Amino acid sequence: MKRITQTIFLLMIMPVSSYTQSNNIGPGISLEFNGDAASYVDIGDVYNTLNFPVTFESWVYPTAFNPVNGVMASDNDNAGNYYGLHVNMYPSGIVAFEIGDGTGAGSTDRRGKKTTSGVSLNTWTHLAIVATSITDIKFYFNGILQPTVNTDGTSPATNILHSSKIGTIGRTASVHGSSPFTGEMEDVRLWSVARTETEVRSNMCHKLLGTETNLIGYWNADGPYAGTDVNDLTVPSENGTIVGTVSKITSSAPIGDISVYQYVADWSGITLSLSSPGGDKLKINKIVNTPSCVHLYRVDSAPYYTGGLDIATDYYYGVFTGNGLVPAKYTATYLYSMSNGAVTVENEVNAALFAKNDAAKLNWSNAGATLNITSDKLTKKNSSSRKEFIFNTYDNVNPRLAGPVTSLNLYPNPASDNISLSNVAINDRICITDISGTVVRNIICDDIESVMKIDVSDLHAGVYIVTVFKTEDITSYKLIKYDD
Repeated sequence: MKRITQTIFLLMIMPVSSYTQSNNIGPGISLEFNGDAASYVDIGDVYNTLNFPVTFESWVYPTAFNPVNGVMASDNDNAGNYYGLHVNMYPSGIVAFEIGDGTGAGSTDRRGKKTTSGVSLNTWTHLAIVATSITDIKFYFNGILQPTVNTDGTSPATNILHSSKIGTIGRTASVHGSSPFTGEMEDVRLWSVARTETEVRSNMCHKLLGTETNLIGYWNADGPYAGTDVNDLTVPSENGTIVGTVSKITSSAPIGDISVYQYVADWSGITLSLSSPGGDKLKINKIVNTPSCVHLYRVDSAPYYTGGLDIATDYYYGVFTGNGLVPAKYTATYLYSMSNGAVTVENEVNAALFAKNDAAKLNWSNAGATLNITSDKLTKKNSSSRKEFIFNTYDNVNPRLAGPVTSLNLYPNPASDNISLSNVAINDRICITDISGTVVRNIICDDIESVMKIDVSDLHAGVYIVTVFKTEDITSYKLIKYDD
């Protein structure tokens, strides 16, 4: 069990202080590339014997499409010849895999294939390229095989030829210039074997150990936010070094420690379930709108960001759906155990399922699940697309049972950006709920002078209840929030 307290001070410093900390939880840290040709990860001249078969994998989150977006290359910056393998992304998200023949730098000196469909901007997509030969190259987006055509290269090369130049992540470079990536990359993997479709799907939503057979490169950027090291978890390690400006940021990719999945055409009657070390289980069913896939994963640590939580489990779940034209919807049923370390007989009445879209979001909020104490069950219908869920409860306090509504000591009211409370003391709890009872803020004060300020700028316009829980009483205020 983890008791989680949140203060205004913590909320104010978290985005800054996180850059001096480490993060290995869930997706951990991703690499953010700014589209600068001088910014990339140098992985050294280490793959000079790499040849077919080969598999490249990474989660990618492009935020802009340059004429050429360099994803990864084994050999770069050669003076006059194409060498090695290059993975590039083109406008519309088209992905290409090519090799050079080492004899020149024209279209007759490279060869490969590319997809006819593309990955989307501002969306996480798992990219896998499986090449058994230069004529047998498969591309997978989120585990789905993509149609391909030949690139415009016409080289007769059949083997990957290498030079003494460096390999890179987030940029490819040739005699014609450098091609940077713009966006985030996470969990970059290189294999000296052709991975099967099942293997791609089975492992895309959870971390690897680094000791897997035929895994020859695994860069997930987890560890400290500071510094230029991008460690390779395989042995021997081919650690990368950040060149230029590549940021390490909290990742929002759908990655946990263990996962299960389904790829079916008909979702009728399909259920995914995953148990936890604490005896809890999350079930996903009643899936509609025909997603291409559904992955359910579990993170075996308390979340890195804990805003909004009080007493929560030391693990949480995530759902990733490969969406079609309409976002997938599903029912999430959380079966909790009385031995999960967070719930007791006394506080069970206050048990709730909290959610947020991804691990990079600071705050969790009440998902509004229906609690069934007889069945030890929380049920949330019509959940949509990406979500992460955690079991949370309040210790002998129900924030929905408040006293009479007044307007004393809360100002300004109505408010647009910030509110102030003048009757708050150390250890008081401030809980803000919308009119349906959904908790949108849950704060424990551990350092307060005469007035406490709370940022409400991200709340939608409407009516809210601000409840102050003191040792001796409970006082509520009616807050009217408006948008500027």
